[in-house]
Amino acid sequence: MKSAAVRDLLREIGRSWARFISIFLIVLLGVAFFSGIKATAPDMRYTADRYYDEYNMMDIRVMSTLGLTAGDIDAIRAEPTVEQVYPGYFTDAVATVTSTEYVFRLHSLPASKEGNPVNRVKIVEGRYPQASGECLLERSNNIDIGIKLSDTLHVRSGKDKPITDGVLKTDAFTVVGFAVAPYYLCYDKGSSDVGGGKVSFFMMVPEQDFAYPVYTEALVTVKQAAALNCYENAYESLVERTSVLLENMGVDRSQLRLADIKQQAQEQLDAAKKEFADKKAEYETKIKEAELKLNESETKLSKAEATLQSEKENWQETKEMAQEQIDTNRKTLQKGERDYESGVKQYNSAKAKYGKELEQLDDTMTQINTLRADAGAQSARLEQELNDPNLSEADRQEKTQLLSQYKQLISLADENLESANDLNGYSQSQMKNSEVKLKQARSQLDSGWAQLAQAEEDLAAGDAEANEKFAKAQQDIDSGWAEYRKGKEEYEKSKADGAAELNAGQEKIIRAENDIERLSQPQWYVLGRDSLYSFVDYGLTADRVDALAQVFPVFFFLVAALVCLTTMTRMVDERRGDIGTYKALGY
Repeated sequence: MKSAAVRDLLREIGRSWARFISIFLIVLLGVAFFSGIKATAPDMRYTADRYYDEYNMMDIRVMSTLGLTAGDIDAIRAEPTVEQVYPGYFTDAVATVTSTEYVFRLHSLPASKEGNPVNRVKIVEGRYPQASGECLLERSNNIDIGIKLSDTLHVRSGKDKPITDGVLKTDAFTVVGFAVAPYYLCYDKGSSDVGGGKVSFFMMVPEQDFAYPVYTEALVTVKQAAALNCYENAYESLVERTSVLLENMGVDRSQLRLADIKQQAQEQLDAAKKEFADKKAEYETKIKEAELKLNESETKLSKAEATLQSEKENWQETKEMAQEQIDTNRKTLQKGERDYESGVKQYNSAKAKYGKELEQLDDTMTQINTLRADAGAQSARLEQELNDPNLSEADRQEKTQLLSQYKQLISLADENLESANDLNGYSQSQMKNSEVKLKQARSQLDSGWAQLAQAEEDLAAGDAEANEKFAKAQQDIDSGWAEYRKGKEEYEKSKADGAAELNAGQEKIIRAENDIERLSQPQWYVLGRDSLYSFVDYGLTADRVDALAQVFPVFFFLVAALVCLTTMTRMVDERRGDIGTYKALGY
């Protein structure tokens, strides 16, 4: 009977094989879908974990409100559970590309890509930066901003201060390669306090291009963490233990850092106080010197004005005296002119009245004196001839008689000639003396007028020279006063600026003292991978896929069960007679 039932079952399957194949495929599809979607999430986590391990992604990121020193890095490195530590820098900057402003997050790169640095990048085009001013830029599949290899990117701080003021040593970077990084797996790269508030791209630059005095972050890998799946609890527990150790370390290191910062701040404050005291002393010295110089200039200019005024008054007195003398001399010359004209009139009148008689007298006396001289000469000749022994008696008598006549004539002439000559000489001399005196008077008057003109000319020249001298002196004094006023304005400005600068310096010192007093202990932030948006987003995506694996297969199983139920119900209806027979036979 059993064999007959089996054969009947097989014949039934043979008759309705399509139903059985459909049920089998539906069940198979549900099981396959369940198995595939159930395995997707673990595979995603495993693939991401391998990707992170391949590029040695950090397990912990340590930051501090006051930065990390070399001592902090050494302390982290000395922690037994820590495998690797890479101290680095990062900052946000803005750059304009084709009139659009983007926010770039700049990370530091080690000097060499050799070894196994933390958070390694994958260069998809170009090469690794080898010199200052070179950079790697993110290769984005979402946005193409048109930057090519060898292009230069100029970055800015996006704030009031230039980015080269204590942040970067240069603001121009040449793109030498494009890269992707495990640190950024998705489009959202975090927020920023510059630009539009969202980071658009990451950029890697050599660490020597950063100008920070301390590190801004420390990327840490934990021992044995690479062997675990980073999305599993075991990994989280392992990293959490190291995080707790680093947080406790941060408390101790923060106290040391605070003490060190206070010491440095106090040293800087002491130096600033000393510099302030030196500048204040220098300011007071310069102000005193400037005041003394201004006072000396004022005194000198006042003396110069007094001297000029005195010289003007003296010259005015001298000029008045000279003018008075000139006026007196002019009056004297005018009187002399009048006397001269009177003398000329008298001379001309006497000459007109007695001139002809005096001329005739002078001619007569001249003739008489000529005759007297001739008589004397003839008398002397006759006496000489009378001395000649060869002279005849008749000639002797004749010559003796002629000599006697000449002598009588000479005697007669000599008796009245002297008086006549004296009278003629006196008369002629009076006329000549009058004429000479008139000529001398004329000459003296002309000389006096010439001297007077020269004196007036000399006075005018002296006055012009004095006025020119006074004008130049006044110009020098005015120029001196202008320089004095300018110097005083500069002095007042320098004094005010210096006082303002000193007040500002004093306020800075007071603020610095208050800042030191209010200086709070720095805080370490120990962040795991769960602080990365891309890491968490990827994990949540895997969790969502895992959640789908819990829901979607149920629908497939329900469909398969429904199909099976419908098929079996139909088969039961079709085989109800056979079923009754089998039951009657004891099945």
